Amino acid sequence: MKILYEKPGSFKVVDNEQDHDYVGWIENFTSATLVAIFESGEYEFDEETDEIIYDEDGWSLQQLAFAEDEKTMANFEEYASINDLDIICVDPHEWGGFLADNKGRSMFNALRKAYCK
Repeated sequence: MKILYEKPGSFKVVDNEQDHDYVGWIENFTSATLVAIFESGEYEFDEETDEIIYDEDGWSLQQLAFAEDEKTMANFEEYASINDLDIICVDPHEWGGFLADNKGRSMFNALRKAYCK
């Protein structure tokens, strides 16, 4: 386990340093919902497996913010929906993991790029 970024009292990004279960996670230390909005990169559709295969390094983190109330949360969700973006929400005082699959690694790599310069 390796802490990639930590803002005390706010959130922490952790690399699991493994490629099974979760590749990493983000911990929310606040009383608000942590919202991460991602834009996917290039992808191919594998007709044989009926899966989308993403370029794991092509994703970007568009926004990482806190939603203090339901109205703010609804605004984030609407923004992501209108712009065809992926959204991850981490409840207050909880953690959210990024699965060790193509999409999870893609999102985590975008988070890593944004906070581990």
